[in-house]
Amino acid sequence: MFIHPPFNNLPDGVLLPSEGMNYSVMHQHPTWFLDIKDYITLDTNPDGAIRYPRDLEPPRPRRQKDLLLRCTFCPRTYAGVNAKSMWTRHVREKHRVVLS
Repeated sequence: MFIHPPFNNLPDGVLLPSEGMNYSVMHQHPTWFLDIKDYITLDTNPDGAIRYPRDLEPPRPRRQKDLLLRCTFCPRTYAGVNAKSMWTRHVREKHRVVLS
């Protein structure tokens, strides 16, 4: 299920926390995906497209070995000590999204 910024109408009436949409919210809802058309990519810059928000990037983990990250555009997941760098590379190379 695709969700779109500014994330005012979320599935099942989910309400965002006071800090708004962030990676943690996306991680809690594995069936939600961002639509690539809403974001500036290395290949295109459609009207109304925005830069990928830093809040939607996974945070730096405290314990690397327990880390499990999911792509916000597709079902792909990454685990382990290199998960954050693999996630970043995947989003840039597979989805061609410009990260902050």
